[in-house]
Amino acid sequence: MSYQTTEDQGRWAANSKKRYGRTKQYYLELIRTQEGRCAFSGVPLLFDPALGTAKKGGAGCHALYAALDHTAAGCDDLGHGIVCYALNDIKGHLPHDCFVALRETGAWQQFMAKWRVQSEQDSLDTTAFYAIRHQRSA
Repeated sequence: MSYQTTEDQGRWAANSKKRYGRTKQYYLELIRTQEGRCAFSGVPLLFDPALGTAKKGGAGCHALYAALDHTAAGCDDLGHGIVCYALNDIKGHLPHDCFVALRETGAWQQFMAKWRVQSEQDSLDTTAFYAIRHQRSA
């Protein structure tokens, strides 16, 4: 049986169509292909619009909220993936070749392992994801 998308995923795909252009079906197919998981970490993504809307004076988007990633920054020609909002933010602050190299390191693999464990323990604990992102190495 193939992966079935949810109502929230359909809403996210429709909003992505408005924001980025491609068809709603394009984004739904990305979700199905990835089985609703982050292309970087493999954790289940959150598509609830309440978690993707920053609150004035409050929390921003949830770390696991779905974000569209351009495989190559600013270029639609090389395709897209759907990733965690917080991981897409990290990627966005690095040159593409640096991010590609980073993903091959032991430090990145350890970071992703912690990310996956937290997702399994409590995917809604935004404070825990923030702590993982800002943890200092020993």
